[in-house]
Amino acid sequence: MTSQQMTSLQQAGRLSSQRSRPVPAALVALSAVPLRRHHLTWHRRAGRVLTVAGLTVAGSALWMTLLYAPPPGPGDLLYVLRLVFGSAMAACLVLGFTAIRRRDIASHRAWMIRAYATGWAINLAIAEWVIRRPAATPAGAWS
Repeated sequence: MTSQQMTSLQQAGRLSSQRSRPVPAALVALSAVPLRRHHLTWHRRAGRVLTVAGLTVAGSALWMTLLYAPPPGPGDLLYVLRLVFGSAMAACLVLGFTAIRRRDIASHRAWMIRAYATGWAINLAIAEWVIRRPAATPAGAWS
């Protein structure tokens, strides 16, 4: 694979990740309220969109992890965390979807909550890495 093809793949992964993250965040907030019991059609449609968007987020996280060079410093740890949590998020979404198809609401609810929490764990791991990495520029360089 040429470097130009690799750059195009990296840009596609970054774009899909950036575009799909807000969708699950907004839909989860609206899907978790008691309102869903009275608006099942809306909840089902939002859930389908949420599942596709969540799988896109997990897939793009895995894609970018596998295609990008690991960052210096805690790159190996971040690499492993992205693989573990990205895979876990995708698995939780698939298991939540299959549970609701079986009409197992309790399992569906548990798996979807796990998927949401796993998504936050990915963000937490990345945020910790950003916070703890050495500064790229000297203090006060931005002022």
